[in-house]
Amino acid sequence: MKKSILLLVLLSLLCSLGATEKIGLALSGGGARGFAHIGILKVIDEVGLPIDAISGTSIGAIIGGLYAMGYSATEIESLCVKIDWKQLFNDSLERGDLSVSQKRWAPYGNYFFTLNKGLIPNLPSGFIPGQHVDELMYSLFYPASVITNFDDLPIPFRCVATNLITGEKKVFANGSLAEAVRASMSTPSVFHPYELDGQLYIDGGISQNLPADILPGMGVTRCIGLKVNSKLRNKNNLNDIIQVLDQTINIGITTKVNLAIPNCDLLIEPDLSTFNSSDYDNISEIIAAGEAAAREHIDQLKQLAELRRQDPIQKNTLPPIPERVRLQRINVRGNEYLSSSKVKEYLDLTPGDEYTKKQILNHSRDAYNFGLFDTIYPILSKSGDEYSLDVKVNEMARKSAAINLTYNQDDKLVAGVVFSFTNLLQKNSKLLAEVKVGGRQALNIDYAKNFGNNWGIYFRTFPNIEENKLYLYNENHEKTSSVRSLEFGSTAGIGFFARKILIVEGYGFAYNTRLYRDISNIDIDDKQFTSSGIGVKFYHESLDDYVFPMKGTQLLAKFSGADSHIGSDATYKKFRLNFQTGFPLVNRLSAFYHFEYGSYFKQMDVVQFDPFYFGGIDSFMGYQQSEKSAPFYKVNTFTIRTEPINNLFLEYKIAGLNYADSDIWTPFKNLTMGGGFVIGYRSPLGPMRVGLGITEDSTLNYFISVGYDYDIFEFSRR
Repeated sequence: MKKSILLLVLLSLLCSLGATEKIGLALSGGGARGFAHIGILKVIDEVGLPIDAISGTSIGAIIGGLYAMGYSATEIESLCVKIDWKQLFNDSLERGDLSVSQKRWAPYGNYFFTLNKGLIPNLPSGFIPGQHVDELMYSLFYPASVITNFDDLPIPFRCVATNLITGEKKVFANGSLAEAVRASMSTPSVFHPYELDGQLYIDGGISQNLPADILPGMGVTRCIGLKVNSKLRNKNNLNDIIQVLDQTINIGITTKVNLAIPNCDLLIEPDLSTFNSSDYDNISEIIAAGEAAAREHIDQLKQLAELRRQDPIQKNTLPPIPERVRLQRINVRGNEYLSSSKVKEYLDLTPGDEYTKKQILNHSRDAYNFGLFDTIYPILSKSGDEYSLDVKVNEMARKSAAINLTYNQDDKLVAGVVFSFTNLLQKNSKLLAEVKVGGRQALNIDYAKNFGNNWGIYFRTFPNIEENKLYLYNENHEKTSSVRSLEFGSTAGIGFFARKILIVEGYGFAYNTRLYRDISNIDIDDKQFTSSGIGVKFYHESLDDYVFPMKGTQLLAKFSGADSHIGSDATYKKFRLNFQTGFPLVNRLSAFYHFEYGSYFKQMDVVQFDPFYFGGIDSFMGYQQSEKSAPFYKVNTFTIRTEPINNLFLEYKIAGLNYADSDIWTPFKNLTMGGGFVIGYRSPLGPMRVGLGITEDSTLNYFISVGYDYDIFEFSRR
């Protein structure tokens, strides 16, 4: 018995002497602070330390996943510094990317609320659906698309997410690497919970922010922990609800991280006290801080490297993906109201055709730009020799409401709400209903039904009623009196639209206008005017922004006519043109030309009730908003617009105005010169503008415009 026991002890000692050490990395979450992982990995690469397994959470899952795919730390750094990480937190649709059929309506609010069956607003599950994050995950992890078992990566990999339904930690070891990492980084309340296989996931940091406990199960004998999460705030930094909420979450994270630290044989914790989790402007400095921290442990890393070199690691390699992939199947996942065939129409991808990685992403983005999806993104997979594409969609709520508060010096405060119903009454339809109260009161209902996606025909109907105040001015641009204008009527049309190019619509209209006294020292009798007729309109827009464009073109032309024998008080023809175009001169500096023109072709009594109004911050700044009116006018404006810092705009304008009671084309006849200066800011609450205008007689006008202070239905009207 003694000999047997001695033999077992000797065998055990021999086995331990010949045992292979396996080195693993556990990368914590920490937002932008997580780029310090790259600096640490650069030192690990420098000393030649082979890594046998990796686990990561949140940003640690991104960096760790890339390293597990075979990228070097330097290559990961090169990738990360080129990414606009702040753009991940902005899922708003870029106006320049929209199809022209969506540009029929101007922007009407920054804050949208989904509505339940009782039209009561719902609170969102997060501020950001995550479209840009999904696109980034697709791009970064595309080379590993055909890997479904994470042990088959060049370095075996695991990442951690938190199951929002059960509260349990979820360790991803297989599936789509892009989706696993995406689930791991779903910061609660910031991003919508990520849905995968019928479960909802949020950031893995909630359940385990330093996933060192996973590595022993992957055969790791030596664990290196990379800890970059923020520490608890002190008393002086707990002054508002956001800081208290952040601290509340961080208490649980810190507790679990502290429990994980004993699992680490070596813990590298950079000094990141001067950086916060949203400090994406200082990626290079954060990487340098990680590298500096790793160099403090370089002797230990070299010892591990020497120990590990005794048994060279045999790494897997990623199976190559051809530059152009033939998609045998395209599957749509997650759609609820839209059919799979309809989603595929928006994608415009054809099974059996070949596509590059970029082409697949561009088709997905084009579908997203239709404004029907919170998120839509591709996942490539392979079965045998055939490639398939799963398109994951989360449809946008079909019922929503937007709040819009505006202010200007004439209308003062106007409160509005716009209800939007998409594909609810009919397929491929949209209904907008706006209610405004305050200095301007209105009820506008616009319904459009499209036949086609990128191009096709449509019909629309636009009933509306609106009351506003018109001011009369003296020669010193001072308000002397005002009248009220009440108009109600309807417009209906049939049109054609072509992708991002053009809309052409033929329409009919009928309306009634009533002018009556408001505040005046002269008697103004009530006057009414009724008109009905037909017209045609043309619209093109390629502006990159509606309020502060830096490039692009916009054209809106309307020609209409009425006959006194067919439901009108007068016979007339009317034409209006609004055109602007601009281009960048240098970075953050653009030049624009804006031309307005209106004509009744010959003087008629109708212009007493429906003349062209001009003047204001978006027209001729030498006059107040709608200060002047005439049956014929034209304004030529040249603008230099600059954006010295993000979202702050400066505009310098010079303009010439002609107006008269007869048609005018001679450039210098009845010419009034003017100009102005505008300071604008694109805020989360909407655009804000302050302007100062001047005429050739040195008269100054000031302008204040807050919110979406314009007619969002300008295209829809007669």
